[in-house]
Amino acid sequence: MSRALIGLALLVMPAAAEACATCISSAYGDRTYNWPYLLLIALPFGVAVVIGSVLTRVSGISAGALVARARRALHGRSSRATGAEVPSVRQGETT
Repeated sequence: MSRALIGLALLVMPAAAEACATCISSAYGDRTYNWPYLLLIALPFGVAVVIGSVLTRVSGISAGALVARARRALHGRSSRATGAEVPSVRQGETT
């Protein structure tokens, strides 16, 4: 009778699941599912860069003009932060 109970208990108890070598070797199983999430997180930034590039190209602003504008903005911020005087540029009317 006891052998029958032991046999029945072994049949009812869950067995250890077999896994592939990759799943066994890593701590939490196969982690390749992270790549799609990473791409989905980065996708809006890529779309924003593409839209910004197209709008910049259509408006006629060159990459050099954007770099110069960024340098002026950074230079202006650093000089204001140190308390130095920001030079003012006056433009004459051309009409």
